Amino acid sequence: MICVLPGYDNPIFLPTDSEYTWLLAKIFVRNAAFAEHELNFHLLRTHLLAEMFAVSTLCSLPMVHPLNKLLISHFRYTLQINTLARQTLISENGVITENASVGGSGMMEFLKKVVASLTYSSLCMPEDITARGLESIPNFLYRDDGLRLRDIIHRFVHNVIGHYYTCDSDVQNDSRPDLP
Repeated sequence: MICVLPGYDNPIFLPTDSEYTWLLAKIFVRNAAFAEHELNFHLLRTHLLAEMFAVSTLCSLPMVHPLNKLLISHFRYTLQINTLARQTLISENGVITENASVGGSGMMEFLKKVVASLTYSSLCMPEDITARGLESIPNFLYRDDGLRLRDIIHRFVHNVIGHYYTCDSDVQNDSRPDLP
């Protein structure tokens, strides 16, 4: 962890500062939070990762494959909405590119850094909760409800897939016809 001390080049702003200095500091923080949420959690972790899984599923699994049947409804509009987002939001003249403070080149640099630090564990709710030290926060509904939902989904998928794959060798021997 980097420890940065306050100074002329690294000021710390407080509510006791002038009204407009404090307001400007809050605006900067909200702006940074907007960029983090929209680019990292919304664009990358929702849309772009879903597209990667959708394309992989469509290209690799036959329509009758049990995994395809489980996933396909979740990908129904993924490619369409991502195409529209590329055209209207993150293109050279897109809304985010032209109107967000990060701009187009900043957006790409931000996404490169986020992708470089993206891990499988950070996409798995139990591991992510633990890594961020959020296990013991009382009444944390995101964690509590999210883990309950994850458990329900996990049991459902486990039971469906367990019907088709009873052991590891079933998975290892699962093959698909070569694509043309």
